[in-house]
Amino acid sequence: MKISRRSHFRLLLMAGLSTISPLVLERPGKALDLLEKAGNADSEAERYLVLKELLAANTLDKEIKAQLEALVSLSDQWINGKEKYATMYAGSGISDAYLCGFFTGRVSPDKWLIEQIDERSPLYPMNAFYQARMLIAEVIERGELSQVPAEKKRYYDRARVLLQIAAQAYPNNELIQIYLGKRMPWNLSIAEVPAAPQWAAHQRTAIMRLRNILIWWVENRQTADGQFGGGWGDDVEMWRKWIPILLAFEDPPIEAGQRKLAEGLFATDRIKNGYSNKITDVEHTAEDTGDSITSMMHISANDSIWQSRALDLIDLMGNKWTGINKRGFLQFKSTYFTAEEIDLSPRKACDSVYHPRAIQPALLLWQRTKNKDIGNLVTAWMDTWVDATMRHAKGKPAGILPSTIHWPDGEPGGLTTTWWKPGNYTSNPLYVWPSAMPMMLDTLLLTWHMTSDDKYLIPLKAMTDHFNKHRDQIGEDEPEGSLEWCVSKMSSFLPMALAKYRFLSNDTSYDDLLIANADGYLTFRITGDKSELVTTMQNQALALSYNEVVFKEEVRWTDRVFRFHRAYLNEYLDEPIPDFDPTFLYQSISGNIGSALYFPITAVRWHTPAKDFAALVVEANNEAFIAELFHFGTEARTLEASFFLLKEGSYSIQITANSQTIDHQNITIGSSAPRLKLTLPPQKVIRLSIQY
Repeated sequence: MKISRRSHFRLLLMAGLSTISPLVLERPGKALDLLEKAGNADSEAERYLVLKELLAANTLDKEIKAQLEALVSLSDQWINGKEKYATMYAGSGISDAYLCGFFTGRVSPDKWLIEQIDERSPLYPMNAFYQARMLIAEVIERGELSQVPAEKKRYYDRARVLLQIAAQAYPNNELIQIYLGKRMPWNLSIAEVPAAPQWAAHQRTAIMRLRNILIWWVENRQTADGQFGGGWGDDVEMWRKWIPILLAFEDPPIEAGQRKLAEGLFATDRIKNGYSNKITDVEHTAEDTGDSITSMMHISANDSIWQSRALDLIDLMGNKWTGINKRGFLQFKSTYFTAEEIDLSPRKACDSVYHPRAIQPALLLWQRTKNKDIGNLVTAWMDTWVDATMRHAKGKPAGILPSTIHWPDGEPGGLTTTWWKPGNYTSNPLYVWPSAMPMMLDTLLLTWHMTSDDKYLIPLKAMTDHFNKHRDQIGEDEPEGSLEWCVSKMSSFLPMALAKYRFLSNDTSYDDLLIANADGYLTFRITGDKSELVTTMQNQALALSYNEVVFKEEVRWTDRVFRFHRAYLNEYLDEPIPDFDPTFLYQSISGNIGSALYFPITAVRWHTPAKDFAALVVEANNEAFIAELFHFGTEARTLEASFFLLKEGSYSIQITANSQTIDHQNITIGSSAPRLKLTLPPQKVIRLSIQY
């Protein structure tokens, strides 16, 4: 006969067989009832209060009381970080943020955070519950665990054993069931509107749930100084997932949260002389300025303060970080630098495809203003990468863009003999080829776009030629560093860059390749077929339809808000939950093609909150803009929209509702992006057409 964990402890206590002191000196039933209530609590806040109530009882055995004090302290830090611990951790480093600083690096499958609670204790299932969640969070965050299959399995296997122990003790704990694979529907219900097309209904669901998540973070996690609890280094990354709302709409509470973060960062001593003062690799040091300044340049495009901060980075690049290598080309001297210090140790002395992040805001400023100082420096730097691409050196095939270039010799790779593994970083394979290839390809594309010089297309076209020639002959285990091995990895980065080139150049010669590797929006823009777009949009709605808590209370690292399903839970589900894709959503709403973080070619921004409104950009270039719109409200909606791609000249604007014209006018567009006022009738399919 199977008995419950609770009954097991009752029997031990009654029989006097426990090897530790009884749970309580008097009324053991009440204490066990409280413990069970805490274990089955609907929220961490309730669990904390019940554990405190149990601790306050004066009937606890001394040993059990000490164990319970440790659990209450853990629960307190888990739920009350913002209110009680944010000041303690503020500014002390990426690993000491209030959401995770109390356990990161201190747990493993062989190491408990609370070591004194062993399996003989009635508190063991509760301790197992916390330990399991921390083990899973560590893997989700740390690349040295998630990217090493054996380590990931070791952590997850141990966590799931502990979760089963907790589940047996607390069968009504829904959070445990989520961790073990249950799909818990969201509490946020969204009423159906029968007149809405499928794409609009799914987009609305995804956007409104995303908005719900973002506002929750602003209201429940953001501190007075702007942090969100993951440490500045992770908090600044959050906007990358916010782009479908932050950049595509004008939504005041979300903009306010991002502004508070960016301004708060620049109010600290973490930024010194225009750049992070924490010397580590460029992927991490550049985030502080790259993410904060770039995001603010999108939502406050004409703010001279942020533009000036972008120019500071160009000054540092030209006068501090770069030099002329032995081949006569301009390159970054190291992967490790601040505004005042450069680590020139030979192992770290590498330029890399991650270095565009160091000047990310300046690249956007160049795109918008054609600033000559920025242009001269960036084009000279891109000459270096074109040269490195076309050379056969250290075993690197000609026509392959390397992930690093060593200083001062200008050779691909680093000090190692393996050009694809430069060895310039100590742990994660951040710089192992292809690394952050999309960043560099977008920077090359931007340079081509700004200069009209086709040489900056050479890396993209050379790799595409290799891909087209060899992709059908690729085996499963091609030798590392070989041309075939490179080709086997190209589908992860070529389509996004090619798509951006295709819509800027009107060169359709790569359409077959693009369609074979495209998402639903790109397929729609090329073919006009909505079927795949609707499916992809539905998947975005599904991505945010289950397990709300894993996007909010359970998140321990702010750069992993949307990672739980993909990084952990889907490994144990027969039918995986779709992954959240902010790029797809942003593209459909704004008309941008490819990444919005580097060289965005955004067509429109809707100056309205991201509520009960859907937009699908059908066509966007320098002479035309067409979009389908749907307003889910019951009354007319007035909003404004800015259009960024249209050239100067005269245009005809036509707005139709259910194929009937409701507005027609002619306008003249000057040198700045026009901002037009629109009034949309409720619950009708609207087509907005602007033609040169």
